[in-house]
Amino acid sequence: MKKVAVELSNVSINYDAARDNPVVANINLKIEAGSFSTIIGKSGSGKSSILHAIAGLVPASTGSIRHKNINVLGPSTSRSVIFQDLSIFPWLNVSENIALPLKLQRLSSDEIVNHVNTWLDRFGLRDAEKSSIDTLSGGMKQRVALARAFVSNGDILLLDEPFNGLDPLLKEKLYTDLLSACENSGKTIVLVTHDIEEAIFLSDCVYLLGLKSKQIDSVFKVEFQRPRNLGIRKNNEFVRRRFKIHDELMLS
Repeated sequence: MKKVAVELSNVSINYDAARDNPVVANINLKIEAGSFSTIIGKSGSGKSSILHAIAGLVPASTGSIRHKNINVLGPSTSRSVIFQDLSIFPWLNVSENIALPLKLQRLSSDEIVNHVNTWLDRFGLRDAEKSSIDTLSGGMKQRVALARAFVSNGDILLLDEPFNGLDPLLKEKLYTDLLSACENSGKTIVLVTHDIEEAIFLSDCVYLLGLKSKQIDSVFKVEFQRPRNLGIRKNNEFVRRRFKIHDELMLS
């Protein structure tokens, strides 16, 4: 039996205690350790709220969230988050941004340099290591955010629509970069997106969050072998799965 990294039990999130109108209600979810899971849903369905609750940034109004059988009561270095605005620091250059989690872990200078160099190379940032963040393109900024998340010793990586707004060709390159970084990393990845094709291509499991029900309406296992390449999007099973999720999403 595979280990569970994150478990949500009867979780509801309500931002207005004066009104009984939760964003999501009675969410029950088990995310396997080392898996890549995606929560997909219409705008306003509460998918980002679930992600932020797993991160410990938003408290559950009811129910419990457990990471490795320990209640999530607030943020932790064991759970890294990449937000839509990336949250990289413009006053630090590329290498300094990537090194920040390692400095917080109080690693030696040599260890920091070695780890930073590894992830600069992994995400194609070597030529930009001393560059100011303000001079980078959107795709390069995204690579910096991903490198900083992977260099951390946390075992959970939470992605809040990180590819939203990027052009299709750039997104495809970042998909393959992300999957390459995931190989043998041991990290559990949870992605939030409204892009069905993105969800299927990246994930082991897709959870459909209903706008009307405020719950997980459907679970779709994705069993394409890894490593994956973009060509699987032409696979008949991939296309069938995309239409199935699309139809259910439209009714949710």
